[in-house]
Amino acid sequence: MNFLELIEIKKLFSMIFALGAIQLIGGIASRWVSVRSGFIISGFVNGLVSSTALTATLSKKSRSLSLEQVRIESISFLSATLAMLVQGLFLVLIGTNASPFVLLIFISPIFMTLILIFIRNHKVKSIKAEFPEVPLFDFLSLLKLTIFIVGIITISKLLQIQFGGRGIEVLTFLVSLFEIHGSVIANTQMLAKQTISVDDFCFLVSLSLCASYIGKIFIVLFLGHPFLKKRIVLWTGFIVASIFLSYILTRIFV
Repeated sequence: MNFLELIEIKKLFSMIFALGAIQLIGGIASRWVSVRSGFIISGFVNGLVSSTALTATLSKKSRSLSLEQVRIESISFLSATLAMLVQGLFLVLIGTNASPFVLLIFISPIFMTLILIFIRNHKVKSIKAEFPEVPLFDFLSLLKLTIFIVGIITISKLLQIQFGGRGIEVLTFLVSLFEIHGSVIANTQMLAKQTISVDDFCFLVSLSLCASYIGKIFIVLFLGHPFLKKRIVLWTGFIVASIFLSYILTRIFV
């Protein structure tokens, strides 16, 4: 199997570079905004680095916080996942020449998340949030991600040959339980190489987003405050429904 037949090298490195730049900006911004702005912006810029890591951190902290502070933590979760969605949209925008309607996959969940943030923001006090310091730039992590993505593409091709589309779907779901970056970039690469169709791509990205939220729910259920658990499960239900709506829209317009 020729790796060059499986990947679009220029686009792959463009997306990896873009992701590194976004995370670098998030790391720099987190040092500046954590003491100068509210929990929404702080959650967003820290979410640019890793929404899953921030979810775990917030969940652990929530057990020792007051109810009002937990309410604030819950909004930080929303803003962190908003960063994840914006990242995904940006990566797809860079990595594919397909119809711009594929970006609809992200529009509904982004809009739903913004609505939830707006509603909850009016129900809590404006208190500044402090988050742990994150590394400004981790070249080794990006190198590992690049190798990981090539691995995903290779395994996806093998699974596609052996099991058809179901094999790719299972792999996408499993790798997206933690972060969506790897699977989104890998599936974008497969779309660029026409290994999968646009319809398949839209489904896989939708599946990836749902898997990411499922992974975060399990983190919160295992580590979080009871109030945080209830809120995150409820909000995730709304967001997953909006992802389903986005997928239906792509089937109509793409």
